[in-house]
Amino acid sequence: MAEAQPALEISGLRKSFAGIEVVKGVDLTVHRGEVVALLGANGAGKSTVIGCLAGNHRHDGGTVAIDGRVFDDLDPLKAGKAGIAVIHQHPSVVENLSVVDNMFLGREIGRGGLIDRRAQRRQAQAVLDGLGGQLSPDTLVADLSPGGRQLVEIARALLRRPSILILDEPTAALGKEDVERLLAQVRQLAASGLAILYVTHHLQELPKVADSVTVMRDGLVSFSRAMSELTLANIAEAISPGYLRAENPAAPVAADAPAILELDQARIGRAPPISFSVRAGEIVGVFGLLGSGRTNLLEGIFGSRGAIGGIMRFRGAPSSFTDPGAAIAAGIALVASDRVRQSAFMGLNALENLLMPHLGGMARHFRRSGKAEAAEFTRIAQRLKINPPLPGIAMGALSGGNAQKVAVGRWLSQYADSALLMLDEPTQGIDVGARADLYDLVRGFVADGERAVLFTSSDADEILLLASRYIVLGRDGIVAAGNIAEIDADGLVALVHEIERQAS
Repeated sequence: MAEAQPALEISGLRKSFAGIEVVKGVDLTVHRGEVVALLGANGAGKSTVIGCLAGNHRHDGGTVAIDGRVFDDLDPLKAGKAGIAVIHQHPSVVENLSVVDNMFLGREIGRGGLIDRRAQRRQAQAVLDGLGGQLSPDTLVADLSPGGRQLVEIARALLRRPSILILDEPTAALGKEDVERLLAQVRQLAASGLAILYVTHHLQELPKVADSVTVMRDGLVSFSRAMSELTLANIAEAISPGYLRAENPAAPVAADAPAILELDQARIGRAPPISFSVRAGEIVGVFGLLGSGRTNLLEGIFGSRGAIGGIMRFRGAPSSFTDPGAAIAAGIALVASDRVRQSAFMGLNALENLLMPHLGGMARHFRRSGKAEAAEFTRIAQRLKINPPLPGIAMGALSGGNAQKVAVGRWLSQYADSALLMLDEPTQGIDVGARADLYDLVRGFVADGERAVLFTSSDADEILLLASRYIVLGRDGIVAAGNIAEIDADGLVALVHEIERQAS
């Protein structure tokens, strides 16, 4: 029996930017009913491949065949009509509209010059029922969890009856329960006959969702194999050779090291008072589930939530910042978890994003110095391993890993004077290779013994890999703290579950 025609068949795909070839001849096949995981380190070319399929980039060579039809000049409209739907990491929903209004936004059903809301609701309900009936068409999107908003994006895509669904880091901002529901939904969609290309950096999801794995490295496919033939260690090593051998947890700092930050019965909003310190040369990891107050803690220190209550000392002096500008001037930097909304200027290019806080200091005679800016961008881009190192590339065109490196690198410039770097979920939405690079950058930040890092994570393994000391945060404040050498991942997770059990 002849093999069924692939829903998607890419052969020899090539794409260059500014003379730099980033996709160098990629072959990829996805059949109906199949979930293919597309993986690769930061800069491997995954985002560019997806951009070519979505019609955002016109490929320079090779072929893209959708249900047997070859396309040489895909644009977003043609890609959609051909049957490709792309769900991005950050849902582009309108919060003050209902689920049904979001699903039909820009393609409303008209009748007699008016919107046929009854027909829209009927079609929306049918799609939502097919997704498990978890959402009501009339629910306001602002009232949905991140997982619910992601489902709205999927439902909107399914209205067009695509044959190929591309999910680009769909679980990056989701909690555990939302992740489990989404993975089950992806399997159900594949069972209904959709061809699914699934991009993720969470390797632990793969056994639950993927039929096969394709790994890209340096713009090429390094291998494609059935998931049943692979272990997660195999995949991690294929994505970033040497990654598993390069783990290097931070060592504890000397007990007499000076404190960079001290909180004494500090209060942020209505949260219980907390007390802890971060010493020079130290990397402190704050572990906790969504809703534990991790983000509020960092934003309170940074002045995003107004003056902090209680006592806060920074570099030994009493401090309480009422706005981020004052915190930055004092030497505190924050990289938020939501890169699109809080850590990036999406209308600007990579150079401007990387150097934004320092452009005034780099100016010559009250005018921007293009030469100085280009030199500093090149220096930091090489240090950060941004690939491709294009200063003029739009921030929105960068991969998740590159975007996060730009956000962190902003505070690594020689023009920056930050004594405390705070990172909220620093590796959210990026792959294992980019994680290793970021870990190295964070360790390098404190290597001089004069600066410190405070970061949050919901990943116990990340706390163990990066921190020298841990804090477990719950709704009642700090419930545990200690040196990393004294605990393992199971111990951290057990502490969190005990908090949840007592709260229930």
